[in-house]
Amino acid sequence: MVFETTRFGQIEVPEEEIIRMARGMPGLDHLRRFVVIPHPVQPSPFLWFQSLDTPEIAFVLISPQTLIPSYQPDIPDETLNQIEAQESDKVAVFNVVNFTDGGEHCFANLCAPIVLNMRTRAAIQVILDEKRHPVRHELFTS
Repeated sequence: MVFETTRFGQIEVPEEEIIRMARGMPGLDHLRRFVVIPHPVQPSPFLWFQSLDTPEIAFVLISPQTLIPSYQPDIPDETLNQIEAQESDKVAVFNVVNFTDGGEHCFANLCAPIVLNMRTRAAIQVILDEKRHPVRHELFTS
């Protein structure tokens, strides 16, 4: 399938790579289809979570193991059920990244990871305990 995006222009996304959100992200319930795109400048720990429903919406993500190896969120069974995860399924966890002050500061939201069932391509954003996992975990300051 071919999609038009504001950041990447026209992109071709095979049906099997489309990620379907079990429910929309908080505040963006209408966005259900996404694709993960590697950051154009490599090597980079960053990925793009591009909406296929609204071309101008894309989020920067990280796979936390690359920058925060100690981050081991407990994903509730209810969340895993919503993405049809079975015990043998590989489940990937991503965190949304925010840049502030013109890119000087970079934060990862560890409280609300996106959990992806790699087999079914179903995903969900789950809200975890904010006391244990901060909303703004600083990754770096430039």
